[in-house]
Amino acid sequence: MISVVEATQRIKDALPACQTEKAALTDVAGRILAQQVRADRDQPPFDRVMMDGIAIAHDAFVRGSTRFQRQGIQAAGSSRQVLADPGNCIEVMTGSVLPEGCDCVIPVEQIRLTTEYAELEIGTAVQKSQFIHPAGSDYCSGDVLLEPGACIGGPEIAVLASAGAASVTVASIPSIMTVAVGDELIDPETRPGPAQIRRSNDYAINGLLRLAGLDDNTCHKLPDDPEQLRTGIEEALQKHEIVVLTGGVSMGKYDYIPSIMNELGVEILLHKVAQKPGKPMWVGRRRDRMVFALPGNPVSAMVCARRYVVPALQTAMDYSAPIETARLAEPLTMHNRLTWFVPVTLRHHESGMLAEPHLPNTSGDFHALASTTGFIELTANVDEFPAGYCAPLWRW
Repeated sequence: MISVVEATQRIKDALPACQTEKAALTDVAGRILAQQVRADRDQPPFDRVMMDGIAIAHDAFVRGSTRFQRQGIQAAGSSRQVLADPGNCIEVMTGSVLPEGCDCVIPVEQIRLTTEYAELEIGTAVQKSQFIHPAGSDYCSGDVLLEPGACIGGPEIAVLASAGAASVTVASIPSIMTVAVGDELIDPETRPGPAQIRRSNDYAINGLLRLAGLDDNTCHKLPDDPEQLRTGIEEALQKHEIVVLTGGVSMGKYDYIPSIMNELGVEILLHKVAQKPGKPMWVGRRRDRMVFALPGNPVSAMVCARRYVVPALQTAMDYSAPIETARLAEPLTMHNRLTWFVPVTLRHHESGMLAEPHLPNTSGDFHALASTTGFIELTANVDEFPAGYCAPLWRW
């Protein structure tokens, strides 16, 4: 067996190079940026008015003026006006350019308007440059706004739009097939016989991948038959960049996956990791194709998919999701020397995020996962984990 750290590194080193593609701004939410984005103009591009009200020359207020002749209206999007006299004011709208000759804005709530004049409320304090968003104060033309590897959300889309990026280069989403292996498995809509169970692993893994933005993903099932497995896996490798198998990977009489991978020329990267659950995990590569063969037990399959498959594919797309941590809400005792993945729910505490363990009955108890937030990763070769112990957190 190899350690979790070594397994992670071997997978990372073997990942094929990511492809890229152009996508319209309306289609990039959740995608991974694959280009640098620079500003094509200052932001704001002009001294921008931040409040509805009037713009004046501050010196006039300093000299004692509190009533100003109304000169006109500066609307957002209209050409810049010029203050004709220090005793004048120009009505301004939020988002408009600051009129030339003005250097402060007084909010409409602090003035009284008549047909000809705008008069300040008694006691109104006026500071030079107030309620003005200075030109270039956010960034300047040529500044780098976004780097490759950014996950594109709403704020990033706003930046792209402001920079004139109607289309943008993003990481291509790999084509994935998730395959459940086992004679006992039937489709969810089918009534099971006495020795059958409805398949769930491939659907669950499909869901994990889609939540991570990896939505070019199909589900399939194969029986515990060497010929059908060989044919089915070969077809999957021909059509898909990533193949995720669940089941048939351990050391039982009907666990054919490792030997079939050898026959198909899939180079083994690892088989068996010092972890609980998920020890039998197998990973290999054939040219630009990757195969993740996960255990058939549902908890093991889910944990391995979230701990290895999702981060690996994100890394291949040049995205590194930040690792969260949480503190144990209660002490735990390790009964073996393996890295231990413990399902948890989270609750807020004044000391930080606390993780309450929810240990399943067995690695087949997938129902126990339904109420959890994710799992924490407890270090191998440690016997006692006290309350407050800080561990990496992997959310479903």
